[in-house]
Amino acid sequence: MLTRRAGAVLEAAIERPCIGVAELEALDALLGQVEADPSVRAVVFHSTAPVGFGTGVDLAALAVALGTRGVDDWIARAGAVFDRLESLPVLTVGALHGVTFGGALEWALCLDVLVAERGTRFALPELRLGLIPGFGGYGRLCRRSGESLARELLLTGRSIGTRRALDRGLVASVVPEDEALPAALAIAEGAAGIERAAMAAAKRLVQAGPSDVRVTERSVLADRLADPDTRDLILQTLERSDPWKHLPPSRT
Repeated sequence: MLTRRAGAVLEAAIERPCIGVAELEALDALLGQVEADPSVRAVVFHSTAPVGFGTGVDLAALAVALGTRGVDDWIARAGAVFDRLESLPVLTVGALHGVTFGGALEWALCLDVLVAERGTRFALPELRLGLIPGFGGYGRLCRRSGESLARELLLTGRSIGTRRALDRGLVASVVPEDEALPAALAIAEGAAGIERAAMAAAKRLVQAGPSDVRVTERSVLADRLADPDTRDLILQTLERSDPWKHLPPSRT
């Protein structure tokens, strides 16, 4: 993960569209740096991958975890990093483009404010692999956009565009192509003067809500990953010549 500092704002660029062990470790290390540096007041996340903010979890890394029986540790580790990201005592802003699917959407939902370029699409396609979101995405989506939309995305695997995302409060604003990052940086810079203690208190308020969903989803995901048919489906997906076949159809 590439970082650049401009005053009190830290810009973090995600280089790969898939979330694997390396990405989680890089994110965890970044969070530690921000927590330890009181001069940082905001962090802006974006992706340098042409395909978008992210296609989801790295299936190859997941297959390795399945083979080494490290699934429970992998789920717990990813969930803990995302929880840490959500509770970071600074403003976090996401600049989104292209596809924001699966684990990448769960990552984005940990951020405080999301800015999306026109054409960005959002989905939770895990059910198509026999899985469910396991890193807090469903509960966070319920809180941000309502249970109706969260159920639709979870149970159908369909994707939605920026119009519905904006209408349902998933994103704060929609901007033309190539303007998400400048817009996100402007939001972050506007909050640079807010004290971290005040920001942390405000974030505890907006994040208040039921926490048992996160515990349940991690347990359910672990059960699904233990199922032989699910493992076979993941391996079959990795072997396909067209890696995009498992992605959901579009829906406005």
